[in-house]
Amino acid sequence: MKFQIPNSKSKVVIIVTRKIFLSVIILFFLYFFIRDLNPSGARDIKYDFCRPSPYVSELSPLGRVLAIEKTEDFCYQRMVIDPVYVDVRLPQSYDAVTVSAVYKKPRSQTLSLGVRASLYEWQWKMETLISAVHNDWQTQEVHFDITALPLERRRIRFIISSPGLGDSGKEIEFRELTFKFNKQPFNLGMVKRWLKSFVR
Repeated sequence: MKFQIPNSKSKVVIIVTRKIFLSVIILFFLYFFIRDLNPSGARDIKYDFCRPSPYVSELSPLGRVLAIEKTEDFCYQRMVIDPVYVDVRLPQSYDAVTVSAVYKKPRSQTLSLGVRASLYEWQWKMETLISAVHNDWQTQEVHFDITALPLERRRIRFIISSPGLGDSGKEIEFRELTFKFNKQPFNLGMVKRWLKSFVR
């Protein structure tokens, strides 16, 4: 069996192909690196219940929420027992978050959103959603300072609470959750302080 030695043109094609392939890999790496670095300081993450999110978990535990339901226009999930949880994956820490919820609830049922304040104790920062209407879709939001809050495996946990919901036999429906994270924008001063941290 004879082996054919590649000619010079074939070698050039192989080298160019390898360089193009390597360049594509580097560009993809830079794209995801810069996206996670988030130099603008703002990151918006939306969960619409219609498709899995790489950043937002489904509401849990199942049983306190029913299976996700779909209509022609949107998807939604019913909460029947309090409380339920949702985790958001973050590549880094942020200073503040505004959580917006599109939901429908009965008039007599209160609804609060919170963020975990400790990894070791049952501590939550809670804010009540002030409803403008009842038994119809509405959008309300709450704001949290999360500067000192812990991340566990790059995740921050939120709680959705409606005391007495299970005993009432009523339901709260969620159609969309949006998380708007903010921190100081990336600048040269931050780079200088970071470099100085390695110099004593």
